[in-house]
Amino acid sequence: MPKDADGYPLELPYTVPGSGPVVMEAPLLLHNDGNFARGTYTLYWEGVGTIDFWGASIVPGSYVQGANGGSARVTVGPGSPGMFLRLLTSRRGNHVRNVRFVRPGFEGDYLAQPFNPEFLARVRPFYAIRYMPWMNANTNTNATWEGRTTPRSQTQARGAGASYEYIVQLSNLTNTRPWINVGFATDDNHVRRMAQLFYDSLNPELEIYVEYANEAWNFAPGFQTFGYLNAKYPGQFTRGYALEASRIWRIFREAFGADSLRVKRVLAGQHANPDIVNQIIGHLPDG
Repeated sequence: MPKDADGYPLELPYTVPGSGPVVMEAPLLLHNDGNFARGTYTLYWEGVGTIDFWGASIVPGSYVQGANGGSARVTVGPGSPGMFLRLLTSRRGNHVRNVRFVRPGFEGDYLAQPFNPEFLARVRPFYAIRYMPWMNANTNTNATWEGRTTPRSQTQARGAGASYEYIVQLSNLTNTRPWINVGFATDDNHVRRMAQLFYDSLNPELEIYVEYANEAWNFAPGFQTFGYLNAKYPGQFTRGYALEASRIWRIFREAFGADSLRVKRVLAGQHANPDIVNQIIGHLPDG
């Protein structure tokens, strides 16, 4: 199915050779034992199409489709086990995109404050937050800036991880230092633009902790950094780790300029095999 850079189909229904026309479904509230707010949500989108729901009801008379976008109010009742959004049609040339599903009571400020206040209250006491799962560090194979996730992406649960903008926004709102895990395949241009985004947007009173990938020595299923480094640096895994980490640190510190010491370099080791750290340190370039 052809999609745009943010993951939205360019046209629906789309005919798959051999199986006929298909539409798109996306889970919105699912697998959380019913722990989500009941009430009336607000749906916004850009483009022209037809949207329906499973597990929720569109408020009669609230569905409005304009020339360049639309909105609807959606009721989630007390007995709902969850919810799927169903994108039934999407017009080629002005396809449905930038879909936003806003929790009851947050219609006025969801862009400036997209996080649940209860979540923010739980996060604020911490000094730093490690974003390894958000950045999908173990399996994130995306190399380019263009392939990254943005706030407009169809989902934040992409292989490329969540958007950097949301990491910055959460850090600023909670006054917590971000600890980021840069994907193992991230190229120089991507790292440079990532670093510049953090420098330009992060509260200047906050430091940032920068780590290359996650558990780079781990070759268990679900961990891809080890294989990547061994392919790029055959038989020299620890040297490869040191060079890739120092490359990322150097670019970040260059982007932060006079504030380069705000960039805290993180070098990970393995408790069960401390010699790995000694080998990696021995391969680090001077400076």
